[in-house]
This record gives sequence, C-alpha cells and structure tokens, in this order.
Amino acid sequence: MFVVADRFHRAANYLSQAPDPHLQLVSIANIAFAMEMYFKCLIVLDTGKDPDWKHDYVELFSLLSPETQKRIKDCYNKHPGAIMVKHM
Repeated sequence: MFVVADRFHRAANYLSQAPDPHLQLVSIANIAFAMEMYFKCLIVLDTGKDPDWKHDYVELFSLLSPETQKRIKDCYNKHPGAIMVKHM
C-alpha cells in the first residue's frame, strides 16, 4: 500500500513540472490518490485494521489514533496551507 502511495506521489511530482496544463491537472488527481493511500497506510499501522473502501478524507482521518492525528495537525500547523508534492 505504501509503495502505491509513493508511486502516486512521485507521479504527481513529475507531472506537476509538465508544461502542459492538462498534465498538471492529472498531477492533482495523483496527489489526491497518494494522500488517500498514505492515510490508509497510517490506519493499518495505527489499528491493524483494513480501512475498507472508504474514500472520505475526514472519515479516514477520524480512524487514526489521537496521537497520529495530533502529529499530522502539528506538522500542518508548522506549514499551513502547504501542499507537499515534492517527493521527500
């Protein structure tokens, strides 16, 4: 699951650099897929449970442990509004 998320993330980064604006739109879709998969990875690590076929980010976030939610919020608060597309 993490490998799939990472590949969507890398594709988003690559496509975000494309001169064609249509490919930049595809980049946005890829980062959305990556984010969903990263949430699902964290849910499995936190709970050991399969998040099923849920696609709602708010619902996925709510399935994370309070500690993980806090870490994500703390990271976001350090960089409000940032969209991290570049592969880390």
